Amino acid sequence: MTESFFLTTLLQIDDNPYVMETVNHLVEHWHSDRLLAPALISGGVGCLLLSLACLKSWKLHRSRHEREHPMAVFWRMAGFAGLGWVHRILLVRIARHQRLPSPVTLLVSCHTLHHFADRYVQTIAPRRRSRVMSRVADIRRRIAEAA
Repeated sequence: MTESFFLTTLLQIDDNPYVMETVNHLVEHWHSDRLLAPALISGGVGCLLLSLACLKSWKLHRSRHEREHPMAVFWRMAGFAGLGWVHRILLVRIARHQRLPSPVTLLVSCHTLHHFADRYVQTIAPRRRSRVMSRVADIRRRIAEAA
């Protein structure tokens, strides 16, 4: 549709008596209650509220999925600290054994890591303790260097 179509349509309104009668009725009753029925107004408000509720629901759904999972944050922080797979798996094991909400807790400070690693080491076989504590010392060094 072009502008000329709309222009010719507007010019032909004068020729149609029904259109002119409707326009005159709207102009006469612009501020009266007879122009818009209450059902029409309530229906429009209902549609508007439904649209706003759908938009809010969609934004809430989208914002929940934009947040990062704690394990994704952990993997990113561990990569930034330069920790290898062996160190990362050890941190996950310590966090699960100590029932921490996330292994990120262990990366917060070297003292936190040492405290929970000491508690973890007390529960494993004695022959593995020195190897685990040497890895923990290496992790602490890398965390300190990255900070």
